[in-house]
Amino acid sequence: MAISGRPKKCDPQIDNIRSKINSDDFITVKATLKEFGINAEDSYGRTALINAVLERKTAFIEWLMDNGANLNHQDRTGYSSLHFTGQEKLPDLAKLLLSKGADPNIADLHGNPPLWTAIFNAKGDFEVVKHLLRSGANPDLVNKHSKTPRFMFLTLNNEDIETLDLK
Repeated sequence: MAISGRPKKCDPQIDNIRSKINSDDFITVKATLKEFGINAEDSYGRTALINAVLERKTAFIEWLMDNGANLNHQDRTGYSSLHFTGQEKLPDLAKLLLSKGADPNIADLHGNPPLWTAIFNAKGDFEVVKHLLRSGANPDLVNKHSKTPRFMFLTLNNEDIETLDLK
């Protein structure tokens, strides 16, 4: 599990990966990953896959997955790439990651799975929530504060998560 706190020091080439991904400089990113490894972590514990999700680079995400990127890697806060799809409301990327085997029940440092993050950030748009539920996300996982995604959904929406149409 990842640890929180100050960013760790790492090679500047790794710390620059997100900006290179953002600017579509995939030649440099691929060369850096060849040197440091496909799952090299930046100072926040994020891999190229997590950064590619944050930058919404679908084709590069597919390349990373095809080349052995760890779908369940967690950054220093315990967030996986799926947590970020919920945070940023990225249903197509959530569906892609889940189709390749990303764990829908992986917990962050607070014990919250991606479903919790998706519910908290949904604001009425439940597509990521639905993809997670269809892929086996457990709405009854208890976090470190004795709360569940089901509780979060009920609190924010005044209805049970079972009311979502998963078709």
